[in-house]
Amino acid sequence: MDNTPPAIRIPPAEVEDASALALVGSDAYSRDPVTLCLMGEQTPEGIEHRTKELAEGIAKKDPKTRYIKAVLGEDTVIGLGIWHFYLDEESSKSRVVDLDQKEWGPGANAEACRKFFGRIFKKRERMCGQRHVVLGCLATKIAQQGLGAGSAMLQYGVDIADEENIPVWLEASLEGHNLYKNKLLNIPRRTGSIAVYIQAEYHSAVDLKCNGQGLGQNPSWTLNIQERSLWEGDVESNRPSHLKSKLTTQNALKLLEMRRRRDRPPALAASPVTQDTAMPGNNNIQRGVPSLAGMSEWLRILGHSIDNQPITEDMFERYFFEVWECLTSSEIARLPRYLQLLALLAFHTFVKENVDAAIFETHHGGEYDATNVISKPVVTGITSLGMDHISQLGPTIEDIAWHKAGVFKTGTPAFSILQEDGLRAVLEKRAAEKGVSLTFVSANDALPDGSRVLSIPAQRLNCSLALEIVGAFLKLKAPDHTIDLGDISSGIENFSWAGRFEVIEDGPSRWFLDGAHNMMSLEQTAEWFSNNTNATGSPTFRVLIFSHCSADRDGASLVECLAHSILKHKAAPNCVIFTTYQESEGESTRIGNTGILSETSFPELSGLYSSIWTSLSPKSVVSIEPTIERAIKLAKHIGTQQGGMDVLVTGSLYLVGGALNVLQRQIGSS
Repeated sequence: MDNTPPAIRIPPAEVEDASALALVGSDAYSRDPVTLCLMGEQTPEGIEHRTKELAEGIAKKDPKTRYIKAVLGEDTVIGLGIWHFYLDEESSKSRVVDLDQKEWGPGANAEACRKFFGRIFKKRERMCGQRHVVLGCLATKIAQQGLGAGSAMLQYGVDIADEENIPVWLEASLEGHNLYKNKLLNIPRRTGSIAVYIQAEYHSAVDLKCNGQGLGQNPSWTLNIQERSLWEGDVESNRPSHLKSKLTTQNALKLLEMRRRRDRPPALAASPVTQDTAMPGNNNIQRGVPSLAGMSEWLRILGHSIDNQPITEDMFERYFFEVWECLTSSEIARLPRYLQLLALLAFHTFVKENVDAAIFETHHGGEYDATNVISKPVVTGITSLGMDHISQLGPTIEDIAWHKAGVFKTGTPAFSILQEDGLRAVLEKRAAEKGVSLTFVSANDALPDGSRVLSIPAQRLNCSLALEIVGAFLKLKAPDHTIDLGDISSGIENFSWAGRFEVIEDGPSRWFLDGAHNMMSLEQTAEWFSNNTNATGSPTFRVLIFSHCSADRDGASLVECLAHSILKHKAAPNCVIFTTYQESEGESTRIGNTGILSETSFPELSGLYSSIWTSLSPKSVVSIEPTIERAIKLAKHIGTQQGGMDVLVTGSLYLVGGALNVLQRQIGSS
């Protein structure tokens, strides 16, 4: 019996092949989450649209674009490939398609498609002006995958690039990224070397992998947090061996670990003192700090070419895939969860970028947090404790304090802001159990008065804590350096932190943005807003934009708290706008937003919030908008009518991050 597999041929595609090729694509991408998000479910009308699109493309006979097909046996079409060949500098500057003019198929989300493919084309610009080859599409029917059709279509383009001695640009999902890399190693080349760029699209690939395929927030984790650590059990014995060796590199960093409330500026990372004076006199020292508008914002490197900015998407993407390949190429029981992946990525990024001193915030608690693999930090700190993440860390404030003290490590000095007596006792007990020297910190008299930043009590305390931590760090790692009053003043003067007590000037209007999602934080936000808007002494028109849709906190109590606080400080808004976490219509959910939404629908929530507000502040006009963009548009319309306004945007950081994105687009283009 002849077991030889049927031969696969790769001839040029003809117009009459368009229908078969459309069916190949439909089948190949039928399980792909990106395609489902962008194009919707496959329908006969959608396949017909794609058939027409392919037929028109083939009929053009554009010399830069070659349509190929994989044929099994005599005439069974099982694969589609589209290659773009830019063999001179001029042709490489041309656009394959005008996304604004493109007609998308029935059921497609046109705005999402434009954004998605716009990002891809933006990345291709790095090849503009140089000869290169681009793989535009590679698809094989699911039933025939593994027979070599994909490899043969891949080799088709690589062979031509090899002959021309020009680079190849490939775009892939996470799975395709690894597949392409492995396949290319086995493709024979005439010249022996060829530059290959494998570009996995940043937003879609990372977002969908983390949100949709096992790395998102895991509901079961919230039920058993006290029984789990980073790798489902004991940190040292259960961590996969290959990751254990990788993670030992974190002890080569000089680490400062912080426990803070998510909605407040990171006491150390955002401290004006730390930003300006962590290791004075040495401009080459790099400091890594832990998102507001995008994934890459979780990681920042100070003293770097991207000083105090989130790492670039290209850098984030490069290191993400290095970590991802390590995870997927090894035999481990399960992949890390979302926050665990971020911790791994942070370690890897900071080591690769030669960071000297890294500041890590805990993601969630301390004792069972992903960052708790840090066994030898230089110094640790705890900011003010509040009733946050109650369902996971509570139910009592003392339980929360126990979790937060998980950052304490034997032999490592620890500092904390002054806490209530009961909480102080919990921290002191935990410190004694771990053999930790714990110091409680009050407001530092050396901090200057009259500073806009330090007018906020929480910031003055955070800055005081940061001074103690930085002092301890310098004493242990850079004893020849000290912090003087000039360092402190300079740091405070130059301090800024997006979305935390931030003010944006917009003509006659001002936007006050502060991510605050618990009662303690909202009280501080209300006081800050009042102090700033009442400072002029003249009446001001006020608008509030609020969103809180989390299943983890009681939104109704937060709305009530904010209303009481803002009325107490005589800063009642004339208009209140309740909205969602969605930035704009048709936009897919940003990474990190999954798994957090309340089971109560937005109409129900907004109705509840509206009734609470009007009962406490009946003079306020309440509106409801389905997206952040619509809420800001309404506020701007009100501001135009009033000749200016002061707007407070608060609640979830997801709201504040989305608002910053919208405002930067609108104000930046005006």
